[in-house]
Amino acid sequence: MADDPPLEGLIFDIEKFAVHDGPGIRTAVFVKGCPLRCLWCHNPESQSTRPELAFLARNCLPDCDDCLRACPQDALVASPGVDPRGIAVLRDRCDLCLDCLTACPSEGMVLIGQRMTVEAVFDRVRRNQSFYRHSGGGVTVTGGEPLTQWRFVRALLARCRQEGISTALDTCGYGPWEHLRALLEFTDLLLYDVKEIDSERHARFTGVPNDLILGNLRRASDLGVPIAVRIPLIPGYNVSAETVGAI
Repeated sequence: MADDPPLEGLIFDIEKFAVHDGPGIRTAVFVKGCPLRCLWCHNPESQSTRPELAFLARNCLPDCDDCLRACPQDALVASPGVDPRGIAVLRDRCDLCLDCLTACPSEGMVLIGQRMTVEAVFDRVRRNQSFYRHSGGGVTVTGGEPLTQWRFVRALLARCRQEGISTALDTCGYGPWEHLRALLEFTDLLLYDVKEIDSERHARFTGVPNDLILGNLRRASDLGVPIAVRIPLIPGYNVSAETVGAI
């Protein structure tokens, strides 16, 4: 009987020396995919559960149309907007053949989302173990939303725990309780995002109500896992005295 293929996750970034995602110096692993659609999302490239092409205007060379000519699906179109070198990706046509990436001489077109095994990600994490030890840091799995790839995240957290690396999980809590509980088994610190206490307003701002989120927070608290509740204060959305007081 053939061995099962190694478990893979879709990762859109691995940030070394992260200092805002838990105590000490950490490595933050950003998984791709999120069920929320926050109106203020600062990482919209993290939302889709598929790899995506992205255009970086700052890298684009003037008078270069190599990517446009290379695309066999005509999925790239000139879209100047505020930048004369703008390129738009027609996602209903793009089949991720990546011919445009091959043709681009300046990394103006990039692929967001890379499939990686648990061991490949862990190899990146463990390189900074001396910094973790001296600063009280470790690894933080964030996103996106880690619950969208809970099997992969659980295996990664378990691998880090096996090697004595402190683990933190940054989640919005929107997912089945069974999945979150499976991750908490290998989590030393839970970073839990609460964006809005009123469920109707939460649905208006993020696309989903918060009943499941608050329910999972209560259940996690009952397990005794160390929790840091984090509240992003977004002007125009949840900074009124009434909202902050309710939270």
